[in-house]
Amino acid sequence: MRLAQQHLPDALCTEQVRMLYAGLPLSLLLTVINASILATMQISILGQAMGLGWLLAIVLVTVVRALLVLGYRRARPDQAQSLIWLQRFRVAALSAGVTWGAAGWFLFTPNDIAHQAFLAIVLVGTAAGATSLSVDRPAAFSFLLPLLLPLIVRLLGDGQPLSLAMGAMGLLLLPMLGMNAHRLHRSIVDNLHLRLAAEPRERALRESEARWQFALNGAGDGMWDWNTQTNEVFFSSRWKAMLGYVDADIGTAVIERDSRVHPEDTPQFYADIERHMNGETASYVNEHRMRCKDGNYRWILDRGQVIERDADGAPLRMIGTHTDISARKAAETALADSTLRLQTIIEAEPECVKQLAADGTLLQMNRAGLDMIEADSADQVVGRKVSGIIAPASRKDFMLLTQRVFAGGQGTLAFEIIGLKGSRRWLETHAVPLRDTQGKITSLLSITRDITERKAASERIQHLAHHDALTGLANRALLHERLAQAILLAQRKNEPLAVIFIDLDRFKHVNDSLGHQAGDRLLLEVAHRLQTCVRTSDTLARLGGDEFILVLLDITGTHDATHVVQKIFAALQQPFLLEGRELTVTPSIGISLFPEDGRNADELIRNADTAMYQAKEAGRNTFHFYTADMNARALDLLALEAALRRALERDELVMFYQPKFELASGRMIGVEALIRWQHPEWGLVPPSRFIPLAEETGLILPIGEWALREACQQAAAWHAQGQTLTVAVNLAARQFRQPALAVRVAAILAATGLDPAALELEITESAMMHNPQQVTATLTELKHIGVRIAIDDFGTGYSSLGYLKHFPVDVLKIDQTFIRDAPTQARDAAIVQVIIDMAHALKLQVVAEGVETAAHLDFVQAMGCDLAQGYFFAKPMPASELLQQQQAGLRAGCPGASPV
Repeated sequence: MRLAQQHLPDALCTEQVRMLYAGLPLSLLLTVINASILATMQISILGQAMGLGWLLAIVLVTVVRALLVLGYRRARPDQAQSLIWLQRFRVAALSAGVTWGAAGWFLFTPNDIAHQAFLAIVLVGTAAGATSLSVDRPAAFSFLLPLLLPLIVRLLGDGQPLSLAMGAMGLLLLPMLGMNAHRLHRSIVDNLHLRLAAEPRERALRESEARWQFALNGAGDGMWDWNTQTNEVFFSSRWKAMLGYVDADIGTAVIERDSRVHPEDTPQFYADIERHMNGETASYVNEHRMRCKDGNYRWILDRGQVIERDADGAPLRMIGTHTDISARKAAETALADSTLRLQTIIEAEPECVKQLAADGTLLQMNRAGLDMIEADSADQVVGRKVSGIIAPASRKDFMLLTQRVFAGGQGTLAFEIIGLKGSRRWLETHAVPLRDTQGKITSLLSITRDITERKAASERIQHLAHHDALTGLANRALLHERLAQAILLAQRKNEPLAVIFIDLDRFKHVNDSLGHQAGDRLLLEVAHRLQTCVRTSDTLARLGGDEFILVLLDITGTHDATHVVQKIFAALQQPFLLEGRELTVTPSIGISLFPEDGRNADELIRNADTAMYQAKEAGRNTFHFYTADMNARALDLLALEAALRRALERDELVMFYQPKFELASGRMIGVEALIRWQHPEWGLVPPSRFIPLAEETGLILPIGEWALREACQQAAAWHAQGQTLTVAVNLAARQFRQPALAVRVAAILAATGLDPAALELEITESAMMHNPQQVTATLTELKHIGVRIAIDDFGTGYSSLGYLKHFPVDVLKIDQTFIRDAPTQARDAAIVQVIIDMAHALKLQVVAEGVETAAHLDFVQAMGCDLAQGYFFAKPMPASELLQQQQAGLRAGCPGASPV
């Protein structure tokens, strides 16, 4: 095949080949996609063998063409090799056309017009893509003809009218595509001719412009033009006159220039020229001294640029200018002397003194300032922008101060820096402008002192004013401030917000049992876990004690609030490790929503608090959304607290007594004193309703002291009547921790005349585990008085057998939760047996609580229990009914009695 381009210049052929290979990758990708679609559609008619076989052929041809592209890119052929790569491209185009044409023959579906039309559309569309090959006519026709001819033949041979029509249209389309390819080819070739012909002229024009531009820039300065191939240099007359020479004194050899450069400046002179000639800099610039005809040296600013390079990038020609800068250098020397004197003064200043340029470049800084920013030497910072060491949050303010000073003002600013070694400091600077002799502001001068400690103290005070001292969370004041802001934002955005009130269940029990230090550690860990449940935009606050409040913004309603609450439950359900024990803490949570549950911060917090108390009443470890009827319940609690306070003053509290029986003899040998509240309007208020409130409000202390005094008085009265019953009185944890408890008990015994041996003080085991050393001391003091000590609800708290061995106690009371199922549950029975055996081994008396049936009685007797009490024997009753019970004996109880 005779090549159509053989008469064209080599450069034109090279550019054509480059364009052909550049456009091929996208074409190959589209080829694979179109072929896959076509094969998929035709397989349903012709079967997999035919469709997949043709698709495999297309893929193989495409892979070969892709490898051809990679080979071309790696080879980067020159003009002599371009013809070979063009021939390879044409062969590949022919292969692709034949493979696509095979689809027109083998994937043709006789008598199926729809699939014939689809096949024709795909092949005609692919043929239309052949116009991208129009850069080379043979390549375009090598692809186009074998692609369409098989399809046209099959269509004409099918015999159906539509097939014949499509075949005839194909015959018309083929020459049209050919003519379009031909016209496009001519247009591309003509454009390439014009571009290639214009390139030498444009290059010559650029070189001419560069030379004359240097000439213009060098007006009044010396000019040189260096031919690096011959090492000849043209020196202008002005260049020579600058050094005191005339034209005849200096030749054209490059040594005429180089030999006159001062020996101290020669290394940098050569280095700067070499860097530019290697393409490392856009232009060459160097300041050096040159020897004049009279032997003196003048300072020269030498500037130049390579304006011509060979095909490999090696410099061929370089031109430049000489400028006499001796006067400037003299001025710089004078300035340096002045600067040195000023530097001596500045270095003596104990505070940071610095000088800045208008763009923030540091011009000067004394030793005190360098130490302040952790710089070992001035070289690390002088000449650089100070913005690099200023903390991002302070940069804007510092920039405004700089602008104010350069506008003629002055100012003081506190700002934060990040030292070169990473430490942060707060500085306070006072800045003023420095002016030259014409009054023009040239720089900024400032004196700066370190205020880090002062700033830290101020921030600490500010932080403490708005944050909880224990957890670091927002306190009540900051909560109200942020909640008010959140309400305004929610109003503007017309969105709801949620206030979540979190109260830890039985936290007081932890404080009473393990102490306040352990309680504080628990609160810290709870705060940490709560923080993992919220976003940075939310506000988490601690109101005090075990109460936390969370403010949620950007929510859609109850669903989002519920989701956060569920995260809180999940976070808190994992055990906490305190004092070597694992504790599980549960929260009671109340939620109020803006705007329906409140329009201001106080209402939202109050209603969330109300909902939280509703959650507590529902059994704790749950959450409730606020509802309007909760207000009534909250008011009831307030009324109950007020009434309880008045109950002490009005003698509304009464004492009931539950008998305790000695199982061996069947005799009632003592009683347990139990508080009841006889309200004039509400009737008998059960302890479960007012005792928790009394513990929460602190009323348990006066109530407990009243109960102890009342029980002792009653027991003393019985003793006076000849009834030697012991009386057991419950001590709350807060009572037990009262200072001088033994003194208080002794005073009551003395006032009532009761024999100390007749008084038994019941203390829960969890209360006894708080500060065991102090507990031991208190118990010892009580034992010295002569009273008996009982551990109440044994088995339900945190007791340690090691401590139990050392505590001076007399009685263990087995909690009713173990007795309830013991007759039928082997596990509970085993626990009861172990407790009884252990107590007897420690010489302790055992009381079984909650004996409510004959089965319970038979069980505890069989286990060897010493004493028992419960509804099987008698319910709690007033003192007036008790003596009748004593006469009734062991079996006179009321098994069917219900609790009061």
